[in-house]
Amino acid sequence: MVRWADVVLFEWCDNNVVVFSHDQTITDEELKGKQIINRVVDIDAYAGHYRGVNWNRITDIVFMSKHIQSMVNEGMAGNEVYASKPQRLIPLGINMSKWTFKDRSDVNTRGYTIGFFTHMWEAKGFPEAIEIINKLVRTTGLPWKLKCVGTWSGGAGWWAKRYFDHAV
Repeated sequence: MVRWADVVLFEWCDNNVVVFSHDQTITDEELKGKQIINRVVDIDAYAGHYRGVNWNRITDIVFMSKHIQSMVNEGMAGNEVYASKPQRLIPLGINMSKWTFKDRSDVNTRGYTIGFFTHMWEAKGFPEAIEIINKLVRTTGLPWKLKCVGTWSGGAGWWAKRYFDHAV
């Protein structure tokens, strides 16, 4: 992909970008004029994968939040190549001013189901979703339910599916 694309976005700062950045079969000549962008998310910062990246091969860095940007910048302090890269912040979230909400305070007229739609793997937060439903049921006494739809990640995700199947 890096050879034929003009813009390459590594959506996570994971093993894919680490391997690419050290791949000697891709020459610097082949990368000339290309935008190689790496978007760093929370799990990347906590796992520290950014420390293994050869930043000479990355043109731009995008962060999902200021605190993740600060964490990675602190972890990369003293790395002049990393420090020379343009950084952009594209926060996750919803611009609440663009949405209109209606009063839903009459809980007796609505359902108690939360939908969880995702490609499921261990970092997607389903253990937390189970805890949230548990707490809602215990604290409100209302019949809350969690409906999960999605596919399971392969590889190490097998333990997560077993946990989920057992817990739910």
